[in-house]
Amino acid sequence: MSSSSAEHAGLVAAAAELGTALPDPLAHKLLEYLDLLYRWNASAGLTRVDREDAVRLHLVDSLTALNALHGAMIVADLGTGGGVPGIPIAMVMPETKFFLVETRRRKCNFLRDVVRTLSLANCEIVEADARTLEADFCDTAIARAFMQPQEMLELAAQLASTRVVLMAGPTAESAELDGPSGWRLSEASQFVLPGGGEERQILSYTHESSAG
Repeated sequence: MSSSSAEHAGLVAAAAELGTALPDPLAHKLLEYLDLLYRWNASAGLTRVDREDAVRLHLVDSLTALNALHGAMIVADLGTGGGVPGIPIAMVMPETKFFLVETRRRKCNFLRDVVRTLSLANCEIVEADARTLEADFCDTAIARAFMQPQEMLELAAQLASTRVVLMAGPTAESAELDGPSGWRLSEASQFVLPGGGEERQILSYTHESSAG
C-alpha cells in the first residue's frame, strides 16, 4: 500500500503545526517508512493502528517529542517495537545518534531492513532487553508506553546520564510520577494531536548534574 498525496499534505501540515518544517524529500521518506511498516506488519506484528490513521498516530505522534529532545546527542528509544518514536525522530535529527532497543528478533529484523532501505546512518539496532543495558548507555532515553509509566521512568533513569522523556497518554498524571533520586521533572506538556482528538502528554526529567 503506497502513501498518497493527501497523506503527504496532512503530514507536512501537522508537522508545521508542531513547529517543524518538513522538506518534501523528508516527508516522502517518512511515508516510505510507513509503507515498509505495513508491508512487514502481517508477518512481524508491528502495529494494530489502521493504515489510514498511521500518519497521525505514528509519524505525527513521534514528532511531538522533538522539542523535548533538543540538544540530545545519543538517544536510546526503549522498547521501540516497530521503530516509533525513534525512527521518525531520527530522520528529522540526522546529527543525533539513535539506539533502537527491542527484544523481539522479528521486529529487529524489520528495523534493520528500514535502516538499510532508508539509509539511516544515525540509527543502530540493539536487540536486547533494556533492563540488561549498562548505566549511562545514552545521554537521553525516550520511551512511549511500553510498560507502566513509573516503571519506565525508573528503568530509563538508570540508562540515561542527562535526560528522560516519557511519551504517555492522558491517564499518566505527572504528579504521580516521582523522579528517582537525583532526577527532577523539568517539563510536562499536555496537548491534543493535530488532526485528531487524542490526548497526549510528554514528561521530561533532567538529572541534577545537568541542570543549569
